[in-house]
Amino acid sequence: MIGRMTERIQIAARLRTPDAGGGAVLSWTVIATVWAQIEVLSSGESSGDEGRQHIARYRLTVRRRSDIAAGQSAVWRGRRLYLRGLEDAGPQQPFVVITADDGDPL
Repeated sequence: MIGRMTERIQIAARLRTPDAGGGAVLSWTVIATVWAQIEVLSSGESSGDEGRQHIARYRLTVRRRSDIAAGQSAVWRGRRLYLRGLEDAGPQQPFVVITADDGDPL
């Protein structure tokens, strides 16, 4: 498995900073840079308020870390992928499989 982890990604958590107007500014802060295996699961288009946009789903396999969670993002080749779910086979397994897409953040 390690030999297939050839892509470098940055895992980022959403940071909410209060602003002067009582609202908040949302940004991303990098929490880790890791090696990953990335597979494209599907690709298609979606219609929304901003017109049609391309959306792809991915499977990311990374070494187990305690600081990776759904709701975070990964930057891969300049694209931000949103982490939707984690398949965790238990603490004895060295890898975690993440489902991600490049659609809208939640």
